[in-house]
Amino acid sequence: MKHEPTRRTCVLLEQDIAAPVRERLIRLFSTDVTLTGIGDLERIQFAAVKLALSGATGLALAEHHWSRDVRDLLVSADFAHDLKAHERWYRETITALVI
Repeated sequence: MKHEPTRRTCVLLEQDIAAPVRERLIRLFSTDVTLTGIGDLERIQFAAVKLALSGATGLALAEHHWSRDVRDLLVSADFAHDLKAHERWYRETITALVI
């Protein structure tokens, strides 16, 4: 199923992220993703952004996991074992990007 970026995901994408990375993430978010058993779309989108911010390899990994199994995306972003880890990461990241 296709999903739009959440409001807070859009806030992240509006920060100082290189245009090509932003464009690839937006394209990624417009592709089908299965959420069965995963829960929160925002958690998955944040995981993709987190990996993309780590560099080209992270972005490629996010794209790979998005199209195959988003549970691996959550594991790669360290969001798999704590349902609130993405919330803490967002607060820390948005503060660092805005300053």
